[in-house]
Amino acid sequence: MPYTEEDLIADFLNAVVTYGYIILFGVSLPFMCLLGMVSNLMMIRLVAYKVSYAYQRPMPKAMGGIGTWERVMQLLGYFGVATNAYIAIFTLRAFRDEPMEWKLTVFIILQNVGMGIKMAIEGLFDDTKSAHKRITEYNADVMDQLLEQPDPLKIGDAPASMVESPFQ
Repeated sequence: MPYTEEDLIADFLNAVVTYGYIILFGVSLPFMCLLGMVSNLMMIRLVAYKVSYAYQRPMPKAMGGIGTWERVMQLLGYFGVATNAYIAIFTLRAFRDEPMEWKLTVFIILQNVGMGIKMAIEGLFDDTKSAHKRITEYNADVMDQLLEQPDPLKIGDAPASMVESPFQ
């Protein structure tokens, strides 16, 4: 069978749903994060096997990333900061006996600090991918080598018949 767009969407959806559960509710059961990691490692291997052996090779397409899924995962991260702060403050036993004003104040502070940390971490990473940086650096090195040589393509050593234009 061919590996279609629907199969690709289903594979991404499974990964994003697992990521969403971990991001949104990870504070309520931290062991769930380990289970999610093990589950995702198995799913990666199963999807690799499926694409390698069970389906036809997908048609290659040039893409700049994972598309809309990247934005979905980013939004899940922001929602995760808020829901984890809420779950930690309002539902955990450690804070059950605290007054509501204290809980609300700590929730607002914790949520804003978490959002600030998330935005700071996102700001540390630029949009230029590492592969693109390596290609740019390699091209710069090759251009330096070419420009340092007086005749890098050995055009001056070619016979005159190859250098001259046939339209003269």
